[in-house]
Amino acid sequence: MELKQSNVTRKRGANPTQLIVNENAYFTVGIQVQYSRIFAALVNLGGRIIRSMECHWDLPSDLESFADEIIAMSTELVKGIDGICSLSDLQGIGVGIPNLYGKIVSKFPVSSDSSQMFIKDYLKRKVGCEVIVGNNAHLAAVGEYWMGRGKVPSTFLYVYIGDNVGGGLIVNGEEYVGASGKSMELGHIQYMPNGLTCYCGARGCLDQYGSINALRKNLSIEDDKSLQDIFRGASGHQLAIIHAGMEALATSIVSVLAVLDVSTCVIGGPHAKTVFSFLLVLLKNKMREREYVVDVQCSEMDIHAGAIGAASTVFHDALWCKTSNLLKVES
Repeated sequence: MELKQSNVTRKRGANPTQLIVNENAYFTVGIQVQYSRIFAALVNLGGRIIRSMECHWDLPSDLESFADEIIAMSTELVKGIDGICSLSDLQGIGVGIPNLYGKIVSKFPVSSDSSQMFIKDYLKRKVGCEVIVGNNAHLAAVGEYWMGRGKVPSTFLYVYIGDNVGGGLIVNGEEYVGASGKSMELGHIQYMPNGLTCYCGARGCLDQYGSINALRKNLSIEDDKSLQDIFRGASGHQLAIIHAGMEALATSIVSVLAVLDVSTCVIGGPHAKTVFSFLLVLLKNKMREREYVVDVQCSEMDIHAGAIGAASTVFHDALWCKTSNLLKVES
């Protein structure tokens, strides 16, 4: 009897079933607070903005009015969304606020630690769902990890290019915030000894040389559209100003990389895509000089990275098995 080998590949067990996540199973509201604007977005589990809105507000503002504005915006966003009758049906609300130092805190009262705790407690009482309040840059870093899983490793440096320079550090999939919650304030690295006075009270901080605010001041412009136009067609004096600002930023980032020794650096925040091509050339040159091998990426998140990050932090905290959650003790 002759035996013939079959061309059919035998498989053991049942055929695999591909599971697809229902992105609209959960929603959160992410809030990005800036100096004169509040941007709010309803975000689904896939990181997609379903609805968004923004409002202008004048400083200073009492904390209750500020929190009530967040509630009003959140309520407007969820109207007509299937499965949501009130804000308590949300997975939670995340609020990202600039982390500010010293003298300017009195001009921007929502940034102090006690104010943030008041806002969190007030919102939780009023809306009946989980509330997270934190630093814009830190939350955006978590958002980058949560929404970009598979594109970034579990440990990376996140550089936040907003009006000022901020940063976040993800270590083994969890946010590193430091002893007082003020870690990775890249804008307050001393770039120029005895240099320009910073709003934090120190002198020579990176924010005074390599931030978007510094570029606007040195280029004598105010709005973002003009800044983008200048970056696209800069020449002569304007190009020299941009180069000096990006040089300060690149030098400071490489110094941080020397300390952290991470394999990946993500450039994100509202102005990341505007500055990335200029910044990347300088970063590569400086890393080549030191023989650093670091993968530098531009975030794929939109200009409202703080809002998406704030929303995704709620998902990350509630749905991801975090060590910090396992160790929580109810009082």
